[in-house]
Amino acid sequence: MIYNYNDSKLVYNIVGDLEGFPVFLNYGLIGNTDVSKEFESILRKENLRLIVLERPGYGDSDFIYMEKYTDWNDIVEAFLNDLSIEHFAVIGISAGAPYTYAMAHHFSQRLTGGVYILSGVPFILDKEVLDKYTVKNRAFYEKVWDYSQMQIQQEMCSIIKKYDNFFLNLILPKSFKSEIKNSLSQECVGVGQSVRLQMRDWGFDLYNLETPITLWHSNKDKEVSLEAVETMVSKMKNTTLYIKGKEHNPSKEIFMDVISKIKERI
Repeated sequence: MIYNYNDSKLVYNIVGDLEGFPVFLNYGLIGNTDVSKEFESILRKENLRLIVLERPGYGDSDFIYMEKYTDWNDIVEAFLNDLSIEHFAVIGISAGAPYTYAMAHHFSQRLTGGVYILSGVPFILDKEVLDKYTVKNRAFYEKVWDYSQMQIQQEMCSIIKKYDNFFLNLILPKSFKSEIKNSLSQECVGVGQSVRLQMRDWGFDLYNLETPITLWHSNKDKEVSLEAVETMVSKMKNTTLYIKGKEHNPSKEIFMDVISKIKERI
C-alpha cells in the first residue's frame, strides 16, 4: 500500500486483526514492511493491528531528507491521522529505537498501548554511552561521525553488499533476503539516513522524557552493547529494562512478552 505525504510516496503494510488495537512498528537498520505469516496469525488471535510504515529511502519509498529524529514525527502524525488512529502502541527494534523514542516524546498522550524497545540502539551522543560499545563498533562511529549523508550511505552500501555476499550461498528465509534488497535500494540512502541521524541532534531531550518505556536487551548482543544500554537507561526516567534473549535479533518469546504488555494496557 502507498501513502502520499507532501507529494512523496511511502510504502506501508497493515497486518493482523484489521479492526484491532493499532501497534506501530519501527524496524531496524536492515528492514522492510514484511511480517511473517506466523506473527500475522498471532496478531489476529490477539486482536492487534500491526502498522509498518517504510522509512524514506528504503525500498520503493521516496527519500525525504530529515535533519533529526523528530522530523519522523511529522510524517507519522499525518499518516496516523489519515488512518483515523488516535491511540496506539509503538515498538522499536535495533536502529528503529531512536525513532521510537522520538515518537514517545511527541505522542505521549496517544501512546496508551505503551512504548517498547527491543535490542535498541542507545543514545550515542552521550560519550559515556558510546564508550561502552566494543572497540570495533565504536571505531565505526568514529570513522563516519563527520561524514556527509552521501558518504555515510556509500559506506553503508559497501558494508551491506559484503554482508549480502557473505550470505549469498546460504539457505536463508526469503524475508531476510528481502530486507537486504530493500535496504540496498536507492544506493542505501535510507540506511545512510538512519545511521546519520544517530550521530546528530535527536531533536528532544531523551533524559527528560516522561513517557514510560519498556526495553528488552540480551547480554549476548554483539551488535549493540548491553552495557551501553544500561548506562543510558540509568539516566532515563520511567524505564524498565529486561535482560533477555540469546542474540541481537529479538526472539518470538520476547515479542510475546511485548504483546502481553500491550494487552495489559488496552
